[in-house]
Amino acid sequence: MGDTLAPALAKVADIISNLADKLLEMDDGTRKVVVVMAGLAAAIAPVLILGEKMAKGASAIIGLGAKLAPAIGSVNLQFVAVAAPIAAAIAVGVLLYKTGIK
Repeated sequence: MGDTLAPALAKVADIISNLADKLLEMDDGTRKVVVVMAGLAAAIAPVLILGEKMAKGASAIIGLGAKLAPAIGSVNLQFVAVAAPIAAAIAVGVLLYKTGIK
């Protein structure tokens, strides 16, 4: 397996080395901008993943509401307008707790 991975790893190492050389050739201002942009790009991935999980949770809550709507047809709209955001906030809290985000 090492013989198979070695060429690929060597190619990746060459690419990283070339990028590092180009970064070192830049002036300080440009280098700072590139580093900040790379950091932002790296930081956005977890935010997008969390957003996806929150959207799935909201979708599940909406789907549950659609299934329960015929059964609770006699409940007035004001109650639902108050209860739905509370339920959504609780669901987001549970999601954040389960994913370990504080």
